[in-house]
Amino acid sequence: LYTGCILHIDHFGNCVSSLHKSDLKTLGDAARLRVTAGDFTQVGLKHHYAEVPRGQPLAYLDSSGFLEIALREENAARRLGLKLLDRVSAATTEGKIT
Repeated sequence: LYTGCILHIDHFGNCVSSLHKSDLKTLGDAARLRVTAGDFTQVGLKHHYAEVPRGQPLAYLDSSGFLEIALREENAARRLGLKLLDRVSAATTEGKIT
């Protein structure tokens, strides 16, 4: 389990966390990661916005390698009620993967 927080919310409402791919890779397969922030929970990281329908939330690694929570074509911070320094966690769904 890794915990971090939301460090930045951009003008689109995307929430950038302090969790980096270098930390998360120790948890194993990205398809089995459970990401939680507030009421948001997702199992498996997405690679791009097109993987979810319009208005649906997603967690993915941004171009700098940080875990980000977003909403396709909407403001994630506003809709999910997330704010700076809110807790973000990532864990495997089946314990540590080696």
